[in-house]
Amino acid sequence: MNRIMTPTQVFDQDGKVEIPLPEDDAVAFAILMNIVHDHNWSVPKEVDLSMLLKLAMLVDKYALNESASFFGDIWVTGLKASIPNTFGKDSLSWISISWVFQRAEEFNSATATAILQGEGTSFSSVYGKLAFEALPIPDSIIADIGKNRRLKIRTLEEGFESRVVLILDFNCRVFGGQNEYRIFNTSLPSGGDPTQIDVNVQYAGFEYHYTYLVFCGFIVWLIIPGIGLLYGGLARRKSALAMLFQSLMVGAVVTFQWMFWGYSLAYSRTAGPFIGDMANFGMKNVMAAPSPGSAVIPEIVFCLYQLLFCACTVQIVVGGAFERGRIVPSLVFGFFWATIVYCPIACWTWNPNGWLYKLPSLDFAGGGPVHISSGWSALAYALVLGKRKHAGDKAHGKPHNTTLVFLGTVLIWFGWFGFNGGSALNATVRAMVAAFNTNAAASTGVIGWVMVDYFKHGRKFSVVGACEGAIAGLVGITPAAGYVEPWLACVIGFITAVVCALLQNLNDWLHIDEGMDVFKLHGVGGMVGSFLTGIFATASISALDGVTIAPGGIDGNGIQVGKQFAEITAISAYSFLVSCALLYILKYIPGMHLRVTEEAEMKGLDHDQFFDEQIGDWGMFDELEKRKMDLEITPLGTPPAQEVSEPVNGVEKRD
Repeated sequence: MNRIMTPTQVFDQDGKVEIPLPEDDAVAFAILMNIVHDHNWSVPKEVDLSMLLKLAMLVDKYALNESASFFGDIWVTGLKASIPNTFGKDSLSWISISWVFQRAEEFNSATATAILQGEGTSFSSVYGKLAFEALPIPDSIIADIGKNRRLKIRTLEEGFESRVVLILDFNCRVFGGQNEYRIFNTSLPSGGDPTQIDVNVQYAGFEYHYTYLVFCGFIVWLIIPGIGLLYGGLARRKSALAMLFQSLMVGAVVTFQWMFWGYSLAYSRTAGPFIGDMANFGMKNVMAAPSPGSAVIPEIVFCLYQLLFCACTVQIVVGGAFERGRIVPSLVFGFFWATIVYCPIACWTWNPNGWLYKLPSLDFAGGGPVHISSGWSALAYALVLGKRKHAGDKAHGKPHNTTLVFLGTVLIWFGWFGFNGGSALNATVRAMVAAFNTNAAASTGVIGWVMVDYFKHGRKFSVVGACEGAIAGLVGITPAAGYVEPWLACVIGFITAVVCALLQNLNDWLHIDEGMDVFKLHGVGGMVGSFLTGIFATASISALDGVTIAPGGIDGNGIQVGKQFAEITAISAYSFLVSCALLYILKYIPGMHLRVTEEAEMKGLDHDQFFDEQIGDWGMFDELEKRKMDLEITPLGTPPAQEVSEPVNGVEKRD
């Protein structure tokens, strides 16, 4: 350490020292250090030609050819199409780049261009305009080049090794665009020892990213009670309280599950292609270190945000038990469903080690893990429980409180701004586009559904239909929000809502009783949205975060549609079959019978499982029964008695 430090460079009170890099590009050096220390989540998958040339110079300077070969191949492949066919500065850059990364094809192409077109340049003055075939490089020249490189490397080796020792097991990042780097130990949950260093400094200049995500998480939480209000309004009066209670209990149970092992199963850095391990069991090492989703987001913030996604999804699923499922078994089911269905699918889709992530499928905010999985699982729940009972030929009642449906939809719509907008995991322009697309798709979803209802039901409107249209639009745009242009978001929202609205008789066709329409809205809507994402994804939109490039069929990448179909098929089959198996297992465990008795179902879940009463609910029915009995015993011809209250201050008060 002393060999590379000047007398004025000393460790500060926090044990840090800043060493300037006068010759090396700081950004390129930080990228190479993250490669050396296997911090692959911090390494960009695409760079421009200028940065690639800087990286090649450092790779050659420090003899990191073997370590950087993997990402070198990725970078070169990404820019391969831009190799010029005319001689110039860029073609000379490609000679250096292809030589360092040992890319024979690109080296041959760039060298041939230089030789065949370089007449009159400094290049041709040395070598002349020769045929490319007559350019075998003698072994003696190669040997001299290697010898000179080794001599140069030896002069740098000692200082470089000192740097490696200094930053071993640390994560390097560039701050504020200055030529400096700061070091933090990512093997510790806080990215360092908080008693020795200020771990917040590792996010200096990037606070707005995680502040934005925290805010998004807070408004996503509103979706949980929003679903409760929506379901409570759609239910009959006698089961409305159960829907409200269930929304809060699901949030509580999933929070415990996520802290216990859910987060680790979904997002552990050492996860396999199908499920994570227990590296973060019990929130171990989940604190201030950079998250696996974004290097500018502390892991504790990322963990909270993803927890709320899981809670919303489980709340959607238990809607399949509408008006006939027991509360306790539904919560037990929710705990294990999150464990063996949601967490694996989230790992497939969003963990960098997941197989769908590597495929890659395009799912910005949860078309697969949230909507497709919840829709198919709710269908499984409804099938296992069977249809609701009703008296005689009387059909099931309409939503008992349209106002609750409206309020629930408002909360869900508002919460979805954070749901989709926050899924960029940064406060870039791409996140803002995702939020805009969310509102656009929901709005056209309302228009699409209302149009279908209007012409299907005698030119009359429906508030519930408008709310369902908004939900359908939100579901459809979820996988596409950060990939498509705003006008295409309108198209996705409209198509998704119209398709779902035309399936209003789906329950009859499938001979099921899925009263909340979870499968229709989330299952079908999620599949439509995911499929359209593969068609309409635009590279110029995904690139607004400065990192991602994800073209779809509209950009000529037709194979992406097939990859989306693979995601839809895998998630649909897995979630439906595993949910059925889990429900049948619970069904035969003593005390875990899923369904209430027929008598309890006729009275309602509120009367059977709660001692709370809605105002005017059971008391109203008791009063009606009493009045009925009074009428039955009143003699014919006897006029009904008037109810007169006691005089108050000399004034008679009447009902």
